[in-house]
Amino acid sequence: MAKDHPTGNSGLYRAFLQLKTPEECYRFLQDVCSYSELSAMEQRYNIAELLADKCIYTEIMDKTDKWTVPLFALFFVISGAELELNVFSDPAIIGIGAAYILSRSAGKYIGAFSSCKMAKCDEKTTRYLGVTLLPQAGVALGMSVTVMELGDIGSIIRNIILFSVLVYELLGPVLTKIALTKAGDITEKPKEKERKHRTPPAKIN
Repeated sequence: MAKDHPTGNSGLYRAFLQLKTPEECYRFLQDVCSYSELSAMEQRYNIAELLADKCIYTEIMDKTDKWTVPLFALFFVISGAELELNVFSDPAIIGIGAAYILSRSAGKYIGAFSSCKMAKCDEKTTRYLGVTLLPQAGVALGMSVTVMELGDIGSIIRNIILFSVLVYELLGPVLTKIALTKAGDITEKPKEKERKHRTPPAKIN
Protein backbone atom coordinates (compact mmCIF):
# COMPACT_ATOMS: atom_id res chain seq x y z
CA MET A 1 0.00 0.00 0.00
CA ALA A 2 1.31 3.46 -0.85
CA LYS A 3 2.45 5.55 2.09
CA ASP A 4 -0.07 8.31 1.45
CA HIS A 5 -2.96 6.00 0.53
CA PRO A 6 -6.18 6.98 2.39
CA THR A 7 -7.02 4.42 5.07
CA GLY A 8 -10.32 5.74 6.40
CA ASN A 9 -8.85 5.99 9.92
CA SER A 10 -7.93 9.68 9.72
CA GLY A 11 -9.59 12.25 11.94
CA LEU A 12 -10.74 13.89 8.72
CA TYR A 13 -13.70 11.53 8.45
CA ARG A 14 -14.72 12.04 12.09
CA ALA A 15 -14.52 15.79 11.51
CA PHE A 16 -17.06 15.48 8.70
CA LEU A 17 -19.50 13.84 11.13
CA GLN A 18 -19.38 16.95 13.34
CA LEU A 19 -20.59 19.23 10.52
CA LYS A 20 -24.29 20.05 10.69
CA THR A 21 -25.00 22.48 7.82
CA PRO A 22 -23.82 22.91 4.21
CA GLU A 23 -22.29 26.26 5.22
CA GLU A 24 -20.15 24.58 7.91
CA CYS A 25 -19.08 21.91 5.45
CA TYR A 26 -18.15 24.55 2.85
CA ARG A 27 -16.03 26.53 5.33
CA PHE A 28 -14.35 23.34 6.51
CA LEU A 29 -13.48 22.25 2.98
CA GLN A 30 -12.16 25.73 2.22
CA ASP A 31 -9.71 25.28 5.09
CA VAL A 32 -8.46 21.85 4.06
CA CYS A 33 -8.61 22.12 0.25
CA SER A 34 -7.26 24.52 -2.32
CA TYR A 35 -9.70 26.28 -4.66
CA SER A 36 -8.87 23.95 -7.56
CA GLU A 37 -9.21 20.84 -5.37
CA LEU A 38 -12.61 21.92 -4.08
CA SER A 39 -13.78 22.79 -7.58
CA ALA A 40 -12.64 19.38 -8.85
CA MET A 41 -14.50 17.64 -6.00
CA GLU A 42 -17.70 19.48 -6.87
CA GLN A 43 -17.37 18.52 -10.53
CA ARG A 44 -16.79 14.86 -9.68
CA TYR A 45 -19.80 14.90 -7.35
CA ASN A 46 -21.99 16.38 -10.09
CA ILE A 47 -20.87 13.61 -12.46
CA ALA A 48 -21.56 11.01 -9.75
CA GLU A 49 -25.10 12.36 -9.34
CA LEU A 50 -25.70 12.03 -13.07
CA LEU A 51 -24.37 8.48 -13.04
CA ALA A 52 -26.59 7.66 -10.07
CA ASP A 53 -29.54 8.86 -12.16
CA LYS A 54 -28.43 6.29 -14.78
CA CYS A 55 -27.36 8.90 -17.30
CA ILE A 56 -25.16 7.46 -20.00
CA TYR A 57 -21.83 9.05 -20.95
CA THR A 58 -23.17 10.81 -24.05
CA GLU A 59 -25.98 12.42 -22.03
CA ILE A 60 -23.47 13.65 -19.44
CA MET A 61 -21.32 15.15 -22.17
CA ASP A 62 -24.36 16.86 -23.73
CA LYS A 63 -25.27 18.44 -20.40
CA THR A 64 -21.76 19.60 -19.54
CA ASP A 65 -21.04 20.96 -23.04
CA LYS A 66 -23.88 23.44 -22.64
CA TRP A 67 -21.99 25.41 -19.99
CA THR A 68 -18.34 24.58 -20.64
CA VAL A 69 -18.19 26.50 -23.94
CA PRO A 70 -19.53 29.79 -22.45
CA LEU A 71 -17.18 29.43 -19.49
CA PHE A 72 -14.20 28.88 -21.77
CA ALA A 73 -15.20 31.88 -23.88
CA LEU A 74 -15.52 34.06 -20.77
CA PHE A 75 -12.14 32.84 -19.51
CA PHE A 76 -10.40 33.73 -22.78
CA VAL A 77 -12.12 37.13 -23.04
CA ILE A 78 -11.18 38.14 -19.49
CA SER A 79 -7.59 36.97 -19.93
CA GLY A 80 -7.16 38.55 -23.36
CA ALA A 81 -8.59 41.87 -22.18
CA GLU A 82 -5.56 42.28 -19.90
CA LEU A 83 -3.09 42.23 -22.80
CA GLU A 84 -1.20 45.55 -22.82
CA LEU A 85 0.24 46.10 -26.29
CA ASN A 86 2.14 49.20 -25.19
CA VAL A 87 4.79 47.02 -23.49
CA PHE A 88 5.86 45.89 -26.96
CA SER A 89 7.16 49.37 -27.75
CA ASP A 90 10.41 48.19 -26.17
CA PRO A 91 12.54 46.28 -28.77
CA ALA A 92 13.96 44.11 -25.99
CA ILE A 93 10.48 42.88 -25.06
CA ILE A 94 9.73 42.15 -28.70
CA GLY A 95 12.96 40.15 -28.93
CA ILE A 96 12.13 38.15 -25.81
CA GLY A 97 8.62 37.46 -27.09
CA ALA A 98 9.89 36.34 -30.50
CA ALA A 99 12.54 34.15 -28.85
CA TYR A 100 9.88 32.54 -26.65
CA ILE A 101 7.57 31.80 -29.58
CA LEU A 102 10.37 30.41 -31.77
CA SER A 103 12.02 28.36 -29.00
CA ARG A 104 8.69 26.85 -27.90
CA SER A 105 7.79 25.98 -31.48
CA ALA A 106 11.20 24.43 -32.11
CA GLY A 107 11.01 22.49 -28.85
CA LYS A 108 7.58 21.10 -29.69
CA TYR A 109 8.59 20.04 -33.18
CA ILE A 110 12.03 18.63 -32.32
CA GLY A 111 10.68 16.83 -29.26
CA ALA A 112 7.82 15.23 -31.19
CA PHE A 113 10.10 14.39 -34.13
CA SER A 114 12.71 12.75 -31.90
CA SER A 115 10.10 10.81 -29.92
CA CYS A 116 8.50 9.51 -33.11
CA LYS A 117 11.90 8.43 -34.40
CA MET A 118 12.65 6.53 -31.20
CA ALA A 119 9.17 4.96 -31.22
CA LYS A 120 9.62 4.07 -34.92
CA CYS A 121 6.39 5.79 -35.97
CA ASP A 122 5.44 6.08 -39.63
CA GLU A 123 6.93 8.87 -41.71
CA LYS A 124 3.80 11.05 -41.82
CA THR A 125 3.31 10.97 -38.06
CA THR A 126 6.99 11.76 -37.50
CA ARG A 127 6.89 14.70 -39.88
CA TYR A 128 3.63 16.35 -38.86
CA LEU A 129 2.98 15.51 -35.18
CA GLY A 130 5.06 18.41 -33.89
CA VAL A 131 3.06 20.93 -35.92
CA THR A 132 -0.20 19.80 -34.30
CA LEU A 133 1.23 20.60 -30.85
CA LEU A 134 1.72 24.30 -31.57
CA PRO A 135 -1.67 25.68 -30.39
CA GLN A 136 -1.43 27.06 -26.86
CA ALA A 137 -4.12 28.46 -24.61
CA GLY A 138 -5.60 27.15 -21.35
CA VAL A 139 -2.57 26.12 -19.29
CA ALA A 140 -0.52 29.11 -20.45
CA LEU A 141 -3.32 31.51 -19.49
CA GLY A 142 -3.59 29.90 -16.08
CA MET A 143 0.16 30.26 -15.54
CA SER A 144 0.03 33.88 -16.69
CA VAL A 145 -2.31 34.61 -13.78
CA THR A 146 0.10 33.03 -11.29
CA VAL A 147 3.11 34.90 -12.64
CA MET A 148 1.50 38.23 -11.69
CA GLU A 149 2.72 37.55 -8.14
CA LEU A 150 6.23 38.51 -9.34
CA GLY A 151 5.30 42.18 -9.59
CA ASP A 152 6.41 44.34 -12.51
CA ILE A 153 8.46 41.60 -14.17
CA GLY A 154 5.43 39.33 -13.79
CA SER A 155 3.33 41.84 -15.73
CA ILE A 156 5.84 41.79 -18.60
CA ILE A 157 5.94 37.99 -18.62
CA ARG A 158 2.14 37.87 -18.58
CA ASN A 159 1.90 40.15 -21.60
CA ILE A 160 4.47 38.07 -23.49
CA ILE A 161 2.49 34.91 -22.73
CA LEU A 162 -0.81 36.53 -23.74
CA PHE A 163 0.71 37.77 -26.99
CA SER A 164 2.15 34.32 -27.73
CA VAL A 165 -1.29 32.78 -27.10
CA LEU A 166 -2.74 35.26 -29.59
CA VAL A 167 -0.14 34.24 -32.21
CA TYR A 168 -0.50 30.52 -31.54
CA GLU A 169 -4.29 30.60 -31.60
CA LEU A 170 -4.32 32.51 -34.90
CA LEU A 171 -1.75 30.31 -36.64
CA GLY A 172 -1.90 27.07 -34.65
CA PRO A 173 -5.32 25.75 -35.77
CA VAL A 174 -4.55 26.57 -39.42
CA LEU A 175 -1.18 24.80 -39.28
CA THR A 176 -2.76 21.87 -37.42
CA LYS A 177 -5.40 21.46 -40.11
CA ILE A 178 -2.73 21.55 -42.84
CA ALA A 179 -0.58 19.01 -40.98
CA LEU A 180 -3.50 16.61 -40.37
CA THR A 181 -4.58 16.92 -44.00
CA LYS A 182 -1.08 16.16 -45.29
CA ALA A 183 -0.81 13.26 -42.84
CA GLY A 184 -4.04 11.84 -44.26
CA ASP A 185 -5.92 11.96 -40.96
CA ILE A 186 -8.58 14.33 -42.33
CA THR A 187 -9.86 14.85 -45.85
CA GLU A 188 -11.46 17.85 -47.45
CA LYS A 189 -15.21 17.65 -48.04
CA PRO A 190 -16.21 17.84 -51.72
CA LYS A 191 -17.32 21.30 -52.78
CA GLU A 192 -21.01 21.99 -53.40
CA LYS A 193 -20.53 22.33 -57.17
CA GLU A 194 -18.66 19.05 -57.34
CA ARG A 195 -21.45 17.29 -55.48
CA LYS A 196 -24.09 18.71 -57.84
CA HIS A 197 -22.19 17.77 -60.99
CA ARG A 198 -21.17 14.35 -59.77
CA THR A 199 -22.56 11.62 -62.02
CA PRO A 200 -25.29 9.70 -60.21
CA PRO A 201 -24.78 5.95 -59.89
CA ALA A 202 -26.33 3.83 -62.57
CA LYS A 203 -29.62 2.15 -61.68
CA ILE A 204 -29.58 -1.60 -61.42
CA ASN A 205 -32.50 -3.26 -63.18
